Amino acid sequence: MSAVSNDTIQRLRQELLLIEGYKAPESDAPDIPIGPLADAFPNRRFPTGKLHEFLAGTVQQAAATGGFISTLAGALLGQGGEAIWIAKKRRVFPPGLGAFGISAHRIIFCDIRNEKHLLWVTEEALRCTGISAVIAETADIGYTASLRLQLAIDESRVTGFLLRQSSTQLPPIASAARWRISPARSRSPIPGLIRVGCPCWTIELEKVRNGRPGLWQLEWRAGRFQPIEPATVALPYPERRRKTG
Repeated sequence: MSAVSNDTIQRLRQELLLIEGYKAPESDAPDIPIGPLADAFPNRRFPTGKLHEFLAGTVQQAAATGGFISTLAGALLGQGGEAIWIAKKRRVFPPGLGAFGISAHRIIFCDIRNEKHLLWVTEEALRCTGISAVIAETADIGYTASLRLQLAIDESRVTGFLLRQSSTQLPPIASAARWRISPARSRSPIPGLIRVGCPCWTIELEKVRNGRPGLWQLEWRAGRFQPIEPATVALPYPERRRKTG
């Protein structure tokens, strides 16, 4: 394909995005390196300054989702600012965030008992322009409440991550992207550790505004997302000892 034809296609794509209501990111908006996931988003840029919704039906999925969100928050923190993590019950082990490039002292943890108070704190946190990212764990949120969160984001340009953990089917909310993260078996060992591998996830992007949903299997290795090769041998499970006597 000639350079002229390629330029024409790119210009037409930009015009279509504008017709569909896509707003291009501001010139100073952070560009997060997300590897193969970039193909799912307009202009191959992760949409910052938006509300991202993550669904988790089990405790295992919630833990895997927390790790995946940490990689994104770590990239945002790498460009300055602080982050706020809001939950009714803290499940995050702060020192473990270092594996995702986050210094624990740059996270403000808010433990909120009441669900309504949690949403209020989340909205106020999203209004703070000095914050890079806000992560909130909740299940009980309606469309109107989520719209309030997105309106706060429109003013501050803070990126919001909403982790919704529930075993029931959750209705859609006003989010730019809807994710579902599941743990996958580790492939690459971590040097110095026995039978402990790099974090691996099955990543399903169920919806994305002006983008293309998809399914990926990625691992977090050497500080970046890398695809899992089908031929890669998974790390063996520890041998189970049989009871005798």
